[in-house]
Amino acid sequence: MRNRAVLLMCAAAVAMGVASPFIVGFGPPDAATSGGLFHAWFYVLPTVVDQWLWPEEPILMQLLAMTVLTVQYLALFAAVAGSHQLAQVMNDFIRPHKHRRGPASLMRRRA
Repeated sequence: MRNRAVLLMCAAAVAMGVASPFIVGFGPPDAATSGGLFHAWFYVLPTVVDQWLWPEEPILMQLLAMTVLTVQYLALFAAVAGSHQLAQVMNDFIRPHKHRRGPASLMRRRA
């Protein structure tokens, strides 16, 4: 089950990374501007990596942007999965199962 979830997250990240350059123009016209919500996600890191590697061909620039966006989605999915596991541990710490003894039962004197 866990391997299937990781495989699905990787497949979703690749699909979203490939589709993202084509769907950037959708939505409100000011969403991807420098003051918009999606500017950092769709433009900042792909532009930095593009300027760092400096590919000559336009198709290589597009493939590089797709690769960077795929890695961004993988990092986002990994952060969400890690925070989900952390939330489960915190929930278990705050509200233990009924079969465990609580702090009140540990402090009780035994006669």
